[in-house]
Amino acid sequence: MKAALDTVVTSGIVSSSRASAAPLLESTHHQQWRSGTAASAVDLASLQTMLQTLLKEQDERAARREQLLGFVSQLQARTSGNVSTQRPIPPASASRIPELPSIELFQRADALSGGYDMYFGLNVDTDSLVYLMLANSFLHRKFPNIITIAEEVSGMPALCRPVEEGGQGFDFRLAMALPDMWIKILKHLSDEDWNISDIVHALENRRYGEKSVAYAESHDQALVGDKTIAFWLMDKEMYDFMSITTPLTPIIERGIALHKLIRLLTYGLGGEAWLNFMGNEFGHPEWLDFPRQGNNESFHYCRRQWNLADDDLLRYKFLNRWDKAMNTVEEKHHWLSRGPGYVSWKHQDDKVIAFERGGLLFVLNFHTSKSFADYRLGIEVPGKYALALNSDHADFGGMSRIDNSQTYITFPEGYAGRRNHLCVYIPCRTAIVLEKEVSGMPALCRPVEEGGQGFDFRLAMALPDMWIKILKHLSDEDWNISDIVHALENRRYGEKSVAYAESHDQALVGDKTIAFWLMDKEMYDFMSITTPLTPIIERGIALHKLIRLLTYGLGGEAWLNFMGNEFGHPEWLDFPRQGNNESFHYCRRQWNLADDDLLRYKFLNRWDKAMNTVEEKHHWLSRGPGYVSWKHQDDKVIAFERGGLLFVLNFHTSKSFADYRLGIEVPGKYALALNSDHADFGGMSRIDNSQTYITFPEGYAGRRNHLCVYIPCRTAIVLEKVRGEEGQTVSGGQRRGLW
Repeated sequence: MKAALDTVVTSGIVSSSRASAAPLLESTHHQQWRSGTAASAVDLASLQTMLQTLLKEQDERAARREQLLGFVSQLQARTSGNVSTQRPIPPASASRIPELPSIELFQRADALSGGYDMYFGLNVDTDSLVYLMLANSFLHRKFPNIITIAEEVSGMPALCRPVEEGGQGFDFRLAMALPDMWIKILKHLSDEDWNISDIVHALENRRYGEKSVAYAESHDQALVGDKTIAFWLMDKEMYDFMSITTPLTPIIERGIALHKLIRLLTYGLGGEAWLNFMGNEFGHPEWLDFPRQGNNESFHYCRRQWNLADDDLLRYKFLNRWDKAMNTVEEKHHWLSRGPGYVSWKHQDDKVIAFERGGLLFVLNFHTSKSFADYRLGIEVPGKYALALNSDHADFGGMSRIDNSQTYITFPEGYAGRRNHLCVYIPCRTAIVLEKEVSGMPALCRPVEEGGQGFDFRLAMALPDMWIKILKHLSDEDWNISDIVHALENRRYGEKSVAYAESHDQALVGDKTIAFWLMDKEMYDFMSITTPLTPIIERGIALHKLIRLLTYGLGGEAWLNFMGNEFGHPEWLDFPRQGNNESFHYCRRQWNLADDDLLRYKFLNRWDKAMNTVEEKHHWLSRGPGYVSWKHQDDKVIAFERGGLLFVLNFHTSKSFADYRLGIEVPGKYALALNSDHADFGGMSRIDNSQTYITFPEGYAGRRNHLCVYIPCRTAIVLEKVRGEEGQTVSGGQRRGLW
């Protein structure tokens, strides 16, 4: 299991479709009594049969309830240690809740309507649902690190939602339709008849927020039952032509190629965890067969032949290396835990699928003979990309038709619903995975045990240089929004960066601070609230807040500030040295500037405190990288989500936008957590801080919902989700009027 499955609990959903027999019996009896007609022998026999059936069902229900209570008692005994023969479940083991009798979701065929109403009603066996809820609640309380998985085929809603939300409390559900789909395709369809849309639909067909375990081959293909994918693809030729000393037959070539593509596509798109039955990863030709009466208690097939993968003369090594390479890339980019993939391309005639997930671009060509040069594909994030995986590499049994050292440059023209595009060469029956290329020493912030240099963080040194370059050389109208976002996001996933808007060169003698670049010498004359608010001071205060918030929110996993820069200290620190005659005059920070209520430095100081307060509340720095859903060059607007917050920044010099539509992932009611236009931060109070924002279910900008905001020029707002009607935020505290 790719996800760390401490304890696996599998079960189905139990239900009962018993109709209410008692009212029917009573109604029939009274109708006959009132009519004065004596019941015939046939009627009496029917009533007797109905009564016996009713009593039998009641007895079965009572027996099942007793068995459920027995299971709960056993579970408690296992974990409490009261029974000497039972041991508590160890953290790194897998166990199974005993199968409940007659575990069926519905017993009546007419109840399988396909709608949500079939899951909620008299057909559902609430006893069994409550048992599963109790079991999951108990296990997760007793063992906080436990992971439970449901093996269930009906598609029961809320199966993998917490018990507190009314769900059954499982962490994952097996995506049981996927291996069935692949076997059906391999068994009944020629390669030319594969329906690309149907394959993608099956891989994506799961509820958002309920995590699934993807797997290409089921236990039926690992044990005696069905054939493995490798055997479906290559059949008996596996016994004669898997040696590299024998000719590479068309069947073996096709089998190795499709085996890699099927597993990568399922791994990349099919779920939030990955399951592999040992041996299937390298195409073990035979299933496991445990000793039983049917095989004369033989141990002959009760083993995995690991020597097949280890033998350098056999082609199994190619599939084994491919499996290792996929796992290595996933461990680096963590696509399983980074939300569902976005399929931007699925072409039936070309047999090409392309999707983005975890910062990677997956491209798969299932065509039997067509290779495509300069094949255009849409991609969201601009930049330079390199190959992370290439199934056509010789190490994986490929034909080496792709140069592994090449890079791919994006073009700003959007394509297939994405903001940029690039062109690739994709041979037939080949898959490639592209990752964004980042400058800087690889593995600098990875543990020594992994071969890294062991640092915890690296300074995002390009960020202060970028801001100084922009402020020094560009007018506000010429700021390139895409370039700014690219610089803020341009770091390796898994290597934590320290974001900072101003470097030590701007705190010590060297360059000017951002505040001084923005307001220059007017800081000396117009920072008092008793003086006119000049256009330069107004612009400087507004952009100072936006620059720091954007860098803080999007630029890294930690935040660095050199003391005094947060409130716009106008001068740098200058320690005593020969060049200043050993003077201490500038060897200090003038904290009185921030404390003086008559000076505008207080606005920047309050803004810094407010940003820190919201970060301490929502912890966006530790909640993974942000997702930029909107960056509009003409509007100069940037919007991104991180830590459950929606950040919106308008850098335009004069344009304010009413009812500005923005995509957002999670639906609900949102309120202002930060508003740079508030009077307490030196703003113009153009936004009502008490207003709320309601999402609409129509997706927008690649997100599942959208909302509309009023965003004045040179203003930033941050929205947080609200729970309840009293303005209580999702983190539990009352929403404050200021932030």
